Amino acid sequence: MFPWYKYGVTPRFGTVWNRLELSNDKKVIVDLEQAAAASKAEVEAVKKREAELRREIQKKVEELSREVQDKDKALKGKEAELSKKDKTIQALKNALAALSTD
Repeated sequence: MFPWYKYGVTPRFGTVWNRLELSNDKKVIVDLEQAAAASKAEVEAVKKREAELRREIQKKVEELSREVQDKDKALKGKEAELSKKDKTIQALKNALAALSTD
């Protein structure tokens, strides 16, 4: 209807006013252009901060992913080493059993 209603304000009746002089429910003079600019600036600041946080989160996820992969490789290496030791122990047990039956 009227552009000032989207900002939640109404004109001050009984006074001479232009499009910038409106009052909200608390009867405070509101400069719509300044309020809109401040609101847009806040939105832009929030968007920038959100983008910055998303980049930080992405970096942390990538870092943790690399750590997990490194630990997984180390664990697989230790498993292979233990498997070799188990085979060696089993071979020694078999050799000992063969010697004890003789």
